[in-house]
Parts: sequence; structure tokens; C-alpha cells
Amino acid sequence: TSDHGEQFGEHGLFDHGTSLYRPLVEVPLVIFPADDNSRGVRIEEPVTLCDLPATIMDLVGISDQTVFPGNSLRSYWQPDIAEDISPRPVLAELTTGGKIVPSWYPIASGDMQAIVHEGLFYIRNGDDREELYDYFGDTNEEINLAEKKAYYQQLLAARSALDEALSL
Repeated sequence: TSDHGEQFGEHGLFDHGTSLYRPLVEVPLVIFPADDNSRGVRIEEPVTLCDLPATIMDLVGISDQTVFPGNSLRSYWQPDIAEDISPRPVLAELTTGGKIVPSWYPIASGDMQAIVHEGLFYIRNGDDREELYDYFGDTNEEINLAEKKAYYQQLLAARSALDEALSL
């Protein structure tokens, strides 16, 4: 896994630390479990790195995972495990951190936050401009649903989910 991706021209941007678009926040997580029956399983659902420490502890057999905020992801590839994983917010934040970037880069407007919520990817930019994309259907983030009246309720729900996740 990694803590961030890179942009190679998507949205006209390059580098990292300049936006919260998917090329920067969506990185692969590859786990090689010892159980051969689990190999080759691909999970499409986004997960958060907050669950990685608890997953590692679980896989090495340490049962006390209370020191970590997340849950083990093992039940994603071993569904017979009784553990119920409730969906956790997949949250991303980016602060300006004094980085000097061109004014047209999204981070130039201020700190940014994003969340994956109910199949949608919501981004709040530093200038309070909002973006909302179909997470599974618009992987290149080409159609901003925040601008469409038909998605107003989903926009409100995503905004609320982000505010709730940030308050935790």
C-alpha cells in the first residue's frame, strides 16, 4: 500500500499533494494471506488505512486490537468469519502546509477534505466549492454531480457524512 498516489495529467494536474482526486487518494492495498483459499480475491469496496493495523494484528494472531481505531479487514476475503464490519467512512484530508503551487491547483484555495459515501465521492475544496462524483461509474471524475439538481439530496447527505466523520 501507500499513503498517496500520483497525478500524471488527470484534471490537468501533476505531482501529489495538490488535490484529492482519485489518482492521489486511491492506492492499491495488496495482502497476501497465508491461507491459499483466499488468494486472488479482489475487493472492489474502498477501505481506509485506519483498518490496516488491526488487520495486521489479526493476521499475525494477536487478538487484542483495542489499541487501534480500525477493524480487521479479514472478513472481506473470508466471509465465513462472524465479525460484522460496518462500513467505515473513507476519509481524506489535505492541508496546504505552506506548499507553494500555481493558483489553479485545487489546494491553492485552502485545506481540502473528501469522503466516499454511499457510492459517491464528495470533495470539499478550500474555497467551499463542492464536487460529487459517482465512485464506481465515473472513475475519471468527469461529471460533477454537485452541479445537478437531481443529486441535491445526495450532496447534502455526503456533506453531512463528511462533517460527521471530521468531528469524530
